[in-house]
Amino acid sequence: MARGDIVSARRFYELAAEKGLAGAAMAMGRTFDPGVLQGLGVRGLRADVEAARQWYQKAVDDGDMEATIRLQQLLRAANTATEQQ
Repeated sequence: MARGDIVSARRFYELAAEKGLAGAAMAMGRTFDPGVLQGLGVRGLRADVEAARQWYQKAVDDGDMEATIRLQQLLRAANTATEQQ
């Protein structure tokens, strides 16, 4: 993911998340998170707030405490973006 190959990263993380690895679900959420993608300078790939939310929630459900923070940040940013429209 750090090299910008988000598509390959998603395949890897999804396989690991299907095995119940909370960190992989968290990483999947990051591949859809607009803030993360923007921070990486990713171009040509659309962010998906709802997909990020679902993956972060799965990570929370699987026990990843950092995912709780990321989920809250994502929802705050989405609400702010909606209010500014």
